[in-house]
Amino acid sequence: MKTVTPMSSVIIGAAAGVIVVLSVLFFDRIRIDDPVGAKGGYIYYALDGVDDTQEIFLPLGLDTFLSPSLTVYKDIDNAPSWYFFLGISHAFEITEKVSLELSGSISYLLSDDNFIYGGVIVSMAF
Repeated sequence: MKTVTPMSSVIIGAAAGVIVVLSVLFFDRIRIDDPVGAKGGYIYYALDGVDDTQEIFLPLGLDTFLSPSLTVYKDIDNAPSWYFFLGISHAFEITEKVSLELSGSISYLLSDDNFIYGGVIVSMAF
């Protein structure tokens, strides 16, 4: 099992912060930020009892009715896989300070590693 030192975690966090800032600037520069929300990111998982792993991800959202969104995750280290998360939501204003938000989502995990994930997983939530 790999262990991340405190200094390594600071370096990883700083690098991830730079990646997020640069991705926001990139998407703003190519002018697909409005009404499309697009960012990028990096996650480092260091959990006790399991091997550390890393992911990159790209969330995309559309500022329209039902606010559709798609987030794609790619594990780039210990458990090579793809994870797709598609969601919709809409808020109904009840009063000026209260609203009701309804949402639904579906996700799909694609992995060749049956030991870690047990194959393909599809889930839905409403």
